[in-house]
Amino acid sequence: MQFINKNIAILGLGEEGLDLFTWLNNNSQNCQITVFDQKPAKDIKKLKGISYSLGKNYLDRGLTNFDIIFRSPGIHRLHPAIIKAEAQGVVISSSTKLFFDLCPCPIIGVTGTKGKGTTTTLIGKILQDSDKTCYIAGNIGKPTLELLPQLKTSDLVCLELSSFQLQDLHKSPHIAVVLNITSEHLDIHQTTQEYQQAKANIVKHQAKKDLAVINLDYPVSKSFAKKTQAQIYWFSRQQKTNGSYVKDKNIYLNKTLIGESDKLLLRGQHNWENITAAITAAKLTGASLAAIKQAVFNFKGLEHRLELVGEINDIKFYNDSFSTTPETAIAALKSFAEPTIMILGGSDKGSD
Repeated sequence: MQFINKNIAILGLGEEGLDLFTWLNNNSQNCQITVFDQKPAKDIKKLKGISYSLGKNYLDRGLTNFDIIFRSPGIHRLHPAIIKAEAQGVVISSSTKLFFDLCPCPIIGVTGTKGKGTTTTLIGKILQDSDKTCYIAGNIGKPTLELLPQLKTSDLVCLELSSFQLQDLHKSPHIAVVLNITSEHLDIHQTTQEYQQAKANIVKHQAKKDLAVINLDYPVSKSFAKKTQAQIYWFSRQQKTNGSYVKDKNIYLNKTLIGESDKLLLRGQHNWENITAAITAAKLTGASLAAIKQAVFNFKGLEHRLELVGEINDIKFYNDSFSTTPETAIAALKSFAEPTIMILGGSDKGSD
């Protein structure tokens, strides 16, 4: 039993909060659980034996009387109520932190400003094509704690990790994949530096036996190599590396030709970075070259990421609604040589 006679707070009852609640039901004894969520009571399906603090002022009662607080990614780690509780000795945790403590098998973690979902999914696909048992979870795929009962030491878990999940992570994955990192979520993170520091936890706690797969093409991503003790493998769409790279529109893994970039189903040179990252990480876990080639050239990408959704009167329509930063919108536009009409909308996250 992991928790006995504890006063536990769950901040946020979304998918991750529900996953945590289910896990606690089976792994705690004589614990008092309180759920905090800004949704109004009418939008919450209340669960038996649980206390609730709901609505606009859901954190007004404070958090200092708890033993442990589990924070969902949507609730900022530096919220004043959390900082005050921590100062008084309350343990601040999350589903992600708990999973890293309990996972019996190697974890591949993927982060970046954009491309995380594409890269994570492609790594999982390559490994599955190599007849390896690999689960995709985190910001994409299954909730993490739900996986624990079925995991074996021989399995692999590939996690998409956001800045909110990484911000107070106390362990790093065995294989850390660092994509391009710019700025994002400045409506929540106080500065770009804070955002980038949160991302750095993916490599910060690695040991010498671990592996870091890092984008060589961008200064911020490249700087992560100085923050880890792990062995470094680079990927690039511009220069030759010890991992995977693109040269003269050909994709290589070290010196081995994987295939021509023109034959990819994924559109745009920015996806070359995601592909070379996935190839490098998958090979480090023992993926076969045959599986790499098969997965890479059959992969159509994910929904809402330059997704071809239809064609009417010879006009192709693409849904790229996951481009929520200037950098990714620019990358999407650069993917088209033909005349393009762009329809823009959304909310301001504080980026330039």
